[in-house]
Amino acid sequence: KKYSAEYDGVVHINISSDFSSCYQNALQAAQNFDNVYVIDSKNLSTGSGHLVYTAASMAKEGYSADEIRTAVENMIPFVDASFVLDTLDYLYKGGRCSGLELLGAKVLKIKPSIEVVKGSMKVGKKYRGGLEQCIFRYVSDRMSDIDNIDKSRIFLTHCNCSQEIVAKVGSSLKKDFNFDNVIVTEAGCTISSHCGPGCLGVLYIRKNEKTSIQV
Repeated sequence: KKYSAEYDGVVHINISSDFSSCYQNALQAAQNFDNVYVIDSKNLSTGSGHLVYTAASMAKEGYSADEIRTAVENMIPFVDASFVLDTLDYLYKGGRCSGLELLGAKVLKIKPSIEVVKGSMKVGKKYRGGLEQCIFRYVSDRMSDIDNIDKSRIFLTHCNCSQEIVAKVGSSLKKDFNFDNVIVTEAGCTISSHCGPGCLGVLYIRKNEKTSIQV
C-alpha cells in the first residue's frame, strides 16, 4: 500500500510458485491495487536476481511498470539457474531426498547438480570426487554452450563455500569465458538451509530458452 501510493507502479518479483505460496499471496494482495504487477519468476536465488537486476535498470531508465513487467516476463524462459551440492544432508532433513539417496551419495562421494527448469527443480549431472574438483567440472559443463550464453552478466552464488574456490571460479569466468560482469553473492537463508555449506552455482542468461536439464 505504501509503495503503491508513493510510486507510479510496483513490480513485485517472487520466487517460483512451485517452491512457495509467495506468488499466490502477492497476487491476491495485488487485487486491491491498480498499479501493482506481480511476477512469478519461475526461479530462485539469483536466478530471480537476474530479473530484479533488469527491472531495476529499466526503472532507472524511466520505463513504466507495465513495460518492465512485460520485459521481465519475456526474459524468464532464458534464465539458466543451477547449483552443485557438497552434501545431501540438508535436502534430506528438508524432506527433499530419501535416506537411501543420502546414503548412496555419501558412499559413492556423489555431488549432484540441481537445475531449475520451467519453475521446478530437477536433478542434473552427478559428479564424483572432492568438492573443488567437482565444482570446476560443473562450471566447465555449464560453459560448454558458451556461444548461447549472454556474457554481459553472470551471478556466482554460493553458501559458505571456500573463498579460495569462489575466487578461482570468479577468475575463470572472467579470464577463460570473458564475462563482462561477474557478481559474487552469498545465498540467502532459505537456499542455504536446503542446500547446505559448500553449495555453489553459476546463474546466467541464455540466448535461447532453457527447456530441459543439461545432459
